[in-house]
Amino acid sequence: MPGASIVTKYRFDVWQCEEFTQLLAARGVDGLVIGGVELCCCVLYAVLGADERGFRYVVPQDLISGQDPGDDTYNQAVRDYLRHTHHSPETADALLKPWRQQATP
Repeated sequence: MPGASIVTKYRFDVWQCEEFTQLLAARGVDGLVIGGVELCCCVLYAVLGADERGFRYVVPQDLISGQDPGDDTYNQAVRDYLRHTHHSPETADALLKPWRQQATP
């Protein structure tokens, strides 16, 4: 995508990546759409770090996963935490719909 930047992280917690935090500061980013593969590690660390640093953010449920999708496991507990404590849309499409409507003349 034109203008996109790629940052490689080496730990679960993206906030430990100085290149990432510098990029956010340089671009004046104040809001994030968070998604990822491992819900109970990378996604959760990203959410907690964003909240701690005062960023606005959403976590569409269809942009996250986890190795253990069970309803009675820690993944379900983290999904419930994200749904109830950090209101986010269920789907990325629900998030993008208002933006698409604004962009349509």
